[in-house]
Amino acid sequence: MFKNCVNPLRRSIHNILPNHHTSLSTLSNRYASTLVVGEINNGALSDQSKSCITAASSINNNESLSILLMGKDCESVANEASKLNNVDKVIYCDSDLYSSYGLTENIASLITSVINKYSFSHVLAGISTFSKDVIPRCAGILD
Repeated sequence: MFKNCVNPLRRSIHNILPNHHTSLSTLSNRYASTLVVGEINNGALSDQSKSCITAASSINNNESLSILLMGKDCESVANEASKLNNVDKVIYCDSDLYSSYGLTENIASLITSVINKYSFSHVLAGISTFSKDVIPRCAGILD
C-alpha cells in the first residue's frame, strides 16, 4: 500500500497509492508535526511551497516537517524535495486523479486522509488559487 524509500539522512519518501483511503490509521504525537501541502509548477516544487517549508521550520517544538506532493509524474519532484533543508519526510501520490487541475473534492479527500493518518498538528499551504480552493474543503471535512 505504501512505498517507502528512506535515504541515509533520516528523510523518507512515501508513495500513497490511489486506494489508500480504506486502511489508514491514526497515530498520536506528543510534539508538533507539520505538513506542507506542496504544489508542482512546470515539473518543480513551487516557490510558495518552498516559502512554506521555511515558515514551518520556525514553528516551536516542531518534531517533523513533511511535504505532501500529488499529481502525475511527481516522483522526481518528491526526490528533489527530500533533499531540502529541514524536510524529514516527503509523501507523494503519483496519480493524474490528484493533479492540480483535478477534482478538488478528490484532492481534499487525499489531504485529509494524510492529515488523519499522520496526526499533523500544523498544515501549511502556499498562497495560490489551488490552496484557496482546497484548504477550506479540508477544514470542512476535518470539522
